[in-house]
Amino acid sequence: MEGNYPGLGVWPNGEWWKRPRKGTPTKTQLRLPGCLRVNPFPAPGIVHFEWYVPVDKRHHRYFQFSVKWTSGLKAWRFRLAYWLWWRWLAHVQFNGQDAWMVKLMDPFYAEQDGWKCEKLYRPDVVLTAWRKFCHENARDVQKIPGEEDGYRNDIL
Repeated sequence: MEGNYPGLGVWPNGEWWKRPRKGTPTKTQLRLPGCLRVNPFPAPGIVHFEWYVPVDKRHHRYFQFSVKWTSGLKAWRFRLAYWLWWRWLAHVQFNGQDAWMVKLMDPFYAEQDGWKCEKLYRPDVVLTAWRKFCHENARDVQKIPGEEDGYRNDIL
């Protein structure tokens, strides 16, 4: 399927799946108790943060921020670009798809004993290592003294 076109060159131009990435690699960090940092995302120079704050045994508050270290006119341009484009792209569309999948998986794990019958394959070692780390290092949800079950039920 390759062709040589005089004056234009060879088509297709190399093996597209072997082309090196341009720019810096994306670094993703997960930390307990429930913090995610992706640098850069959704574009170079922007860092994405997520916090998961438990409110009871089955629910959590989800906070997400995009940060760019800049000032002056560049800061205002970033704010404008965030509200007109990046927020919709990264926080609504991209993360919204993740939230949708988590919502769809919840009955499997909560009601159908999914932890015992899930099907994993070799790349899932990252997930199982994270689960093991959380199990060994995480503490229980902090209880509020004086509340009936230890949680603030008025904020649900």
